[in-house]
Amino acid sequence: MKLFPILLTIVLVGLIYSCKKDKLEGDYAVFAGEWEWVYTEKIVDYCDPDYMYYETLTPISEGTTWEIKFMEKGKVQFYEENNLLNEYRIIFDSFGYQYSGNDSAYTGFEINLDNNDNSKFYGRVSPDSIIVIKDFPYPDNEVFISGQCYLTTSYFVRK
Repeated sequence: MKLFPILLTIVLVGLIYSCKKDKLEGDYAVFAGEWEWVYTEKIVDYCDPDYMYYETLTPISEGTTWEIKFMEKGKVQFYEENNLLNEYRIIFDSFGYQYSGNDSAYTGFEINLDNNDNSKFYGRVSPDSIIVIKDFPYPDNEVFISGQCYLTTSYFVRK
């Protein structure tokens, strides 16, 4: 009988921490809302400067649209063509780095999706735009495809 309260406590603590997420309040409120993809800058073959070149990917060139929706309750959703691809809980690993110069309106962020250190989402945010340095809509920042390595930076604006 003494085992039941211990097991109940373990289960409750596990549920509380497994569902952890950061609500978009205070400084984090800048994320809340819907963001639509405008373009992505892609550096192709940056591993070999002799063959490196740049591409700009847009909804027209790629024939698709992408969206990010940040919900105040602490979740983020990723969409392609208005179809939900993924939904994650938001845990901020870092937030608050202030850029200077042309990027002075931006604040740096790093988010652990579903509280997973191996599933990072990071970039810069301002009240009207988000710059995604890694991942969505293109997987991983450094990817090797057909012998090429490339970097992507994607730009989203508030809807």
